[in-house]
Amino acid sequence: MVAFEGGEARIRRNDWLGLPGFEITVDAVAAAGLVQRLLPCAPQAGSEVFEFLRITAAFPWYGVDLSDANLAQEAARTGRAISFRKGCYLGQEPIARIDAMGHVNQEVRALRLETNVAPVPGTELFPLADPSKSAGRVTSSAAAPDGSGAVCLALVRRGHERKGTRLLVGSGPEANAGVVLGIESA
Repeated sequence: MVAFEGGEARIRRNDWLGLPGFEITVDAVAAAGLVQRLLPCAPQAGSEVFEFLRITAAFPWYGVDLSDANLAQEAARTGRAISFRKGCYLGQEPIARIDAMGHVNQEVRALRLETNVAPVPGTELFPLADPSKSAGRVTSSAAAPDGSGAVCLALVRRGHERKGTRLLVGSGPEANAGVVLGIESA
């Protein structure tokens, strides 16, 4: 916490996007002053750039990419977000059971698409070798701010989640190819 324009600012380091970053929280009155002070050293990018970077980094949002219906390990953040050494806690049994079994049936993955068109959430994924079988579904997507392509975040079924796996995004004439991006080790 630091004093800022008659109030307080909370500064936290975070790497949500796989890049060094900081989260700065101030009250609404101080926000405009903070933006003016930061502009000379950090140009504004906007929510579209943030969304593109968030999806590229495979950082899921609760309520968009994941919900209460998902298991914790499906977020692909096990090593960063789940402790297997802590004492008893509510919900521990399914977490421990999945750890003992070794896997979940789907995980969040980012895909880089070979098109500039971002698919709509819910679009199905299919293996190139057998486009009749579902390999998952898109949960969010964004076009690159510079027009160089698009990315999507998807819940990808086991067996199709490895880095470099090529998948069809959608079906029929609108289908586009995508490749699974790597994620930081869980």
